[in-house]
Amino acid sequence: MSDLALDTELDQEQQEYLAIIKQSSHDLLDILNNILDFSSIESGDMALTQSDFLFSDRMSQTQEQARSQATKKGLSFETRLDPNIPPILMGDSKRLGQILDNLLDNAIKFTQAGGIHLQATLLEKSSQVAMLRFDIKDSGIGMSEDQLQRLFRAFSQGDSSSTRQYGGTGIGLALTKRLVELMGGEIRVESQPAHGSTFTVLLPFGVSE
Repeated sequence: MSDLALDTELDQEQQEYLAIIKQSSHDLLDILNNILDFSSIESGDMALTQSDFLFSDRMSQTQEQARSQATKKGLSFETRLDPNIPPILMGDSKRLGQILDNLLDNAIKFTQAGGIHLQATLLEKSSQVAMLRFDIKDSGIGMSEDQLQRLFRAFSQGDSSSTRQYGGTGIGLALTKRLVELMGGEIRVESQPAHGSTFTVLLPFGVSE
């Protein structure tokens, strides 16, 4: 309904109010979906899809969404995709997108100046499996060693001031970690206060013929 209302004749103040309603609705939907997915993983009910997908299509969707969000905040957004990555992979494209979207959303949220860098690299490849590495680097507020220890706990933020200033439920990274592990991968992070963060995800995919 907010989309329909935004297509009508409105003054600037009305447009701003409706835009806030629309964005808040999307944010709430994201939270609910994350909680449902987290619950499915915890109960062992989440099943991964194994199907062929175009790697370039998946990354284009991810890049377009992240670039739009970064641009709104005045941040740069750069990507580097290894040309040696097989064009067609086998795995769960939707969950890959969810993992990358969560990490990029997080990077953009906690970055006020500078930019975000996404890199995808082929680590090794056999006739059946391709191991990919994804690095998401930001120039944001960074985290202390103590905050890193709590990072992947469900419903936990780095500290209470982060929750007040940036919002969020603290479930996004916990869900991301569980999705990565469910896909047979690994996630790690390097960070220093005021010097940004780098999240690294290793994921195996089948190589399609």
